[in-house]
Amino acid sequence: MSSPLLQRLSMGVAVFLLVAGCRGLDLKSGGFPCSAEGHCPSPFVCQNGALCVSPDAAADAAMEHAANVDAPIGDVNGDSARPIDAPKSEVASDALAEKSDGGTADGCVADAACDADPCAGVTCTVAGEVCQHGACVDPCATMTCPGQKCVSGACVDLCVGVQCGASQTCMAGRCTDNCVGPTCACANVTCPATQKCVAGACQSNCTGVTCTSGQRCDAASGSCVLLCMGVTCSATQKCDPSSGSCVPLCTGVTCAATQHCAAATGACVDNCVGVSCPTGQKCVSSTATCVPNCTGVTCGANLKCDPGTGTCVDNCAGVTCGANLKCDSSTGSCVDICTGGGTGTAAHCCTSPDCPQSTLPICSGHTCVAIAVGQTCTSSGQCGTGHCAVASTGTGSICCQTACNGACDSACGRADGVCIHKGARTLCGTIPGPNPGTNDVFEVCDGNGGCVAPKVYCRAAAPSCQLDATHACCSRLAMPGDPGSIQERACGAVSTCVPLFTNSQASGESCRSTSDCPTGQTCCQTGQDASLWNVCATSCGSSPVVCDPNASTCTSPTMCVDSGDSFFVCF
Repeated sequence: MSSPLLQRLSMGVAVFLLVAGCRGLDLKSGGFPCSAEGHCPSPFVCQNGALCVSPDAAADAAMEHAANVDAPIGDVNGDSARPIDAPKSEVASDALAEKSDGGTADGCVADAACDADPCAGVTCTVAGEVCQHGACVDPCATMTCPGQKCVSGACVDLCVGVQCGASQTCMAGRCTDNCVGPTCACANVTCPATQKCVAGACQSNCTGVTCTSGQRCDAASGSCVLLCMGVTCSATQKCDPSSGSCVPLCTGVTCAATQHCAAATGACVDNCVGVSCPTGQKCVSSTATCVPNCTGVTCGANLKCDPGTGTCVDNCAGVTCGANLKCDSSTGSCVDICTGGGTGTAAHCCTSPDCPQSTLPICSGHTCVAIAVGQTCTSSGQCGTGHCAVASTGTGSICCQTACNGACDSACGRADGVCIHKGARTLCGTIPGPNPGTNDVFEVCDGNGGCVAPKVYCRAAAPSCQLDATHACCSRLAMPGDPGSIQERACGAVSTCVPLFTNSQASGESCRSTSDCPTGQTCCQTGQDASLWNVCATSCGSSPVVCDPNASTCTSPTMCVDSGDSFFVCF
């Protein structure tokens, strides 16, 4: 039995020979290093993990090694060994044929032709990459070359591939000038930072250096720099570029007539900088002297100069005026608040809008007063009389001498503010009678603004029963609760009126004559027998007209006579 190592080596040799044979490669020797992973560009193989060689060279080496091993080269499955001098293609073929899946990494199958090269048609676009097993890789990706560099997966000298000029030589990967003539004397001379080598000796960096005016040679660099380069002066000094020495900050500074140079900063400042003037004064730059703040200040219209600040302010600035006064901006003096169309107050009005419109809406002599009689108003509170009524002419209301708002008031006279009343006998109210709608009492105007109800005789010698909402002249019981005490008409409560007889109505009076009725109506005696009632109607028809024997108004007929039971009618 052969050892596992020899078996693997024999199989590897066979594979290399088979691949080379299938691809028809020219088996020439290689000799360049393998990549870090042990790979070589096709068709070369990595021998012993070091050099890339042709498959033939690898196979020869493998067979030569096998000849020196006691056990014959056999397959990996322990079959009988094949003679060492067997053809290389057979060795490779037998080895590949024993692969568990019947194929190889290079696409060859036992007893069959090889597949296409995995790298065939693959073009690597990145510089330095090569195709291995169908993929582009950087052969130097895992290489480490101390003091050298990696090229195509191999460590080489730093100067490999470096091309220098005719008078240069590559040293450590860089082109350096060849040493020619006297400079060669300084080839091995090292000088301090402030010196340089001249003809083999160290001299100052400034040796042989000539600088222009305003410059000097810098010992550290041997270059010409400004004289003030590196010069440090105090806070109140500066470097003079012509000499390189420190001079006061104001050296060479020229300022305007109203300025001077400040020694601390070297800047031009106003002549008044540093000058302190008393309150109410200012410093004049041209002379650096103190004068009153308003010196030379001219202000515009309605303005004055404020001596405290020297600025122009309103003429009224700082002016305080008394009650009902204001400051006049044109003069700065106090005048009445109403001057120039000013706005007053209720205590000192300028125009009526300044006054309380609900009580004293008129401004008269800076005093708010009520509206006079006959003048237009909107509420009673505005009037001196306390009465605002509808005007007799035009529209709106005027202040009236009286309320002029009763049922018998017509309007207030615009000329004199006197209330104008409605005419006498103008209907102004109705009082429901014992039988509402049948024997109601009408109230009429008396011509003086009063709305009155009639006062009737009611069987008395003179008018004595004042008709109203609670009193009526009608038939009633003389003794309440005693039906036998019925009497004819008497003045009393409306609710106690009763008929004189069963199945009849009460009798009574709602007017004593036509003068008690509204204009256009007549006092008529209606009903019959025990149910007679004097009422106002538009027409009496066939009924008698009631009259007052003491003030007869009968016209046709003309006589006022007693019809019985103190009922007087025209006859």
